[in-house]
Amino acid sequence: MATSSTKQLWSRSSWRWSTKQYILVGLAGTLGATAVVIAISALFSPTEMDFSITKASHRLSSEAEDGMQMMNLTVAVANPGCRAWVEYRRLDVSLWYTTPRNGGGVPSWLGSSLIGQTAAVVQPPRNTTAIEVPVVLLFKGLAEGEMRSTTVSVQVDATVRFLIAGMRLACTRPYHIAVSCNLGFALSDNATTGSSFRNPVNCHAAAPRN
Repeated sequence: MATSSTKQLWSRSSWRWSTKQYILVGLAGTLGATAVVIAISALFSPTEMDFSITKASHRLSSEAEDGMQMMNLTVAVANPGCRAWVEYRRLDVSLWYTTPRNGGGVPSWLGSSLIGQTAAVVQPPRNTTAIEVPVVLLFKGLAEGEMRSTTVSVQVDATVRFLIAGMRLACTRPYHIAVSCNLGFALSDNATTGSSFRNPVNCHAAAPRN
């Protein structure tokens, strides 16, 4: 009887220990899964992008139709993050001007870029990439007296994805980024074939226009 009782006690103790083990394993698995989710979220979290205009020039173009001007902009984009690459799926650049007469301060469209559908740039971490952007301007509109002294701003709308180690198999959903950059000069007063700014024109967050 003593032997049988001892075996029964040992069996119950062994069963209770197995339950604890299952609980500990379950907790460890939960913590591990949570850690993986947090790590993946950190890797795929959108990084802060810095946009600026480093060069702007405009001129009559032999390739443009009559009554049109071409403007060339250099858009610098900084990816300061240390983890994610940035894939630019779309990049639209447009020019806008604002006067008291064109809707009480509501910006009016002046011209758009030609590269919206063909932008395909993959940017590594901790990198600044300069993108040359041609913009078509309405020359007749520039000749209007009110616009001759009106400064223009640049609107950049980009659709991007964030990639891990440059792999398209591990990427985020598309994000839309919109920024506005005030050039600080009127086009008709600064007609030049090449004007670089001493300091880049920094851009700030804006509402999407398209």
